[in-house]
Amino acid sequence: MALHMQCKGRKTEHLACRRGILNWSFDRIKEPHVSKDTVARTGRRAFSLVEIITVVGVIVVLVAILLPAIGVVSSNADWASSQNNMKQVFTYMKMYSTDNREFVPPSRFDYTTSSYKGKVRSASPPGSIPNVGDLHEGTWADTLWTISGLGPVLLPDTVDNTTEWNYRYDAPDSVFYRSFPDYENPFRSQVANSRNTFQNESTGTGGPELPYGPGANHKGDPGYFAANNFFDSRNGNWYTFAQIRREAESLYLVDSYAGEVIEPDSTGFGDANSQTESQVDFRYAGDVAIMLMMDGHVRSEPPWEDLDELEQDRRIRVRNLDKR
Repeated sequence: MALHMQCKGRKTEHLACRRGILNWSFDRIKEPHVSKDTVARTGRRAFSLVEIITVVGVIVVLVAILLPAIGVVSSNADWASSQNNMKQVFTYMKMYSTDNREFVPPSRFDYTTSSYKGKVRSASPPGSIPNVGDLHEGTWADTLWTISGLGPVLLPDTVDNTTEWNYRYDAPDSVFYRSFPDYENPFRSQVANSRNTFQNESTGTGGPELPYGPGANHKGDPGYFAANNFFDSRNGNWYTFAQIRREAESLYLVDSYAGEVIEPDSTGFGDANSQTESQVDFRYAGDVAIMLMMDGHVRSEPPWEDLDELEQDRRIRVRNLDKR
């Protein structure tokens, strides 16, 4: 105020006078004195209950939003990996075909009466007995496993590797997966079987795997790829790739919970009208199954009512693949 009075009556444009007034004004608006104790108490102030509840609520909402998205990403990755496995199967199919006069690998075979039985499902080491099924009988998976050279694989409880079955000429089976549940096999899906072959009401366990086996609960095992049993060679029918009409529409493999083969009829593919349940396993997100077609591309399909819908409406051929 004193400074203001001294300047009163003078020209307010005087620089010194103006600076004095400004300094005096800043002194008047300085923050009040705060003690060290007050600062310390302020620094130690805890969150209130309302603030904690708010933060927890936000975290819960974010987790609820993110978890489904993470699950979808993981499921899509499994679906893509399973498709890649099927494409790898087709690579092995063409290898087999090149070495065997362009024949398609049979879905099932029985070489027990053949003059030359070959290596597939033969005893390895000599004198050993298969853990599932009989010698020289098997499926497409055993054939392609053998030519790919993915074996041998010894079970962890093997005592004598000179006498016990070593999966050199035999694709992994239910016994194998009891010991190696996470073993990655290109002839299986990345997603587990969603159910058993059928339920035994008294025991609650599944029935025998197809096409052979002593019976086991296969839910949770790596999902089966089942070959269309149109290519069953046990009846003497062998097909070359050239004999298959419309390869892009002709099915060779499909997801299944029942085993390594599937019958090309309502037994395998179901019929809603007759209440015949399909053996196809719609195991991926969105309830879809994947299929390997005879030209090597892979399709994803949701459930169907019957074979007529599959063949006529969706143009996926399962029967009479050598006919137009």
